[in-house]
Amino acid sequence: MSCTSCSTSNGPLNQGRPHRLKTSEALTDTPPMAFQLPEDRKTAITDPVLIRAMVTALITSREEFPIKVEGTSTLPYTSHVAEANVDRGWWDLKLQRALPPELAKGAIFRATLAYEGQRFEGLMSLKGREGYLRYQFHLPKEVFLADRRIHKRYAYRPRENVFVTLTDGRKAASGPLASLCVGGLGFRADRIVDLESHARLPMDTIHLQQGAGFLVKVQDLPKAPMLELRGKVAYTFESPGGLLVGVDFTGISDAAQIALEAAIKFKEMLSRGVASVLEPKAAAPGATASAPAGKAGPAAAPEEQPGPANPLLRLRRRAVPLALLMPEGEARERLRSALATEGYWRLITGASGPVLQTTGRMILGLEEDCVGLEGSLPFDHDEQPGHLARRIDSVMGLKE
Repeated sequence: MSCTSCSTSNGPLNQGRPHRLKTSEALTDTPPMAFQLPEDRKTAITDPVLIRAMVTALITSREEFPIKVEGTSTLPYTSHVAEANVDRGWWDLKLQRALPPELAKGAIFRATLAYEGQRFEGLMSLKGREGYLRYQFHLPKEVFLADRRIHKRYAYRPRENVFVTLTDGRKAASGPLASLCVGGLGFRADRIVDLESHARLPMDTIHLQQGAGFLVKVQDLPKAPMLELRGKVAYTFESPGGLLVGVDFTGISDAAQIALEAAIKFKEMLSRGVASVLEPKAAAPGATASAPAGKAGPAAAPEEQPGPANPLLRLRRRAVPLALLMPEGEARERLRSALATEGYWRLITGASGPVLQTTGRMILGLEEDCVGLEGSLPFDHDEQPGHLARRIDSVMGLKE
């Protein structure tokens, strides 16, 4: 899934990649985009030079792209090219989930392909299954312009635990991030809440109509733990797991823009398998750097030994998502830092209980702020962070 601003694009050809293109002709004789594009989307492009260049780029970059059974309302299948033979007119695609076994050979699929920043669509037919999640298709014989030039899209899986919340002051919708680019994002909304009554609303597209403006919050994005900006709904449609929502960004601060670009750069480097970007463990929020060898360290516990001495309990605490309900200020930052030192790192903050409820996390807050908030854990003004951490352990069933 992707928003209208997002897609994949391909860089220069890299013959050193392990995947190969079986063809008798040289692959790099024709410069990128050295062919004439039509001025509309209805004119078919049958130039074999374009087809060959596109297939080559998809193989060498291993970029993912969606394919969809033509004429159905099923969700698209994410795929990448495993092998291809342009001369014989076929390619093998590796999918992220299996095709239905009842799907007959010859079934028509629509593929959305990106090349040099331009998106194309083409029809292809299924030849058969070649292995686990691997299927062979006839190459498209013609393609059509699918869209204007677009930003590169990066896919996110639910297990990455990056969450999106849209709010307009009256309602809030939230769910896991599915794709992100500098111009927008896509996510799967699995909860919509009325902010006045705190009641959950039906999962209906009427609540997220195309063109509607929202405050957009992206939480737990690497390099940008809390990203806030303005956006409008580009599309919404129903799926078995919730509503698929695309959002175009319409307003972003300079600081948020820098954070967004850093997160996208980090994601791109990870997708390329660059080991050097696997940064060392980040210090807990508010912690200071450890002292050089032979010198006295800071009073706070060093980052390598946060929280309890039991390493298994520290590991379990790091996996627990929490939300801290407190107004912005020094007191909130001190408590967040202390809980991070105790091992609770997956902690987001906010000043609105109903908005935090949409994240599905257990909410920590002062007793007076947690009245009526289901799934909250209240604490006292003078409660020590260590004691609060042990109460969280009890509620979450964590043991030494």
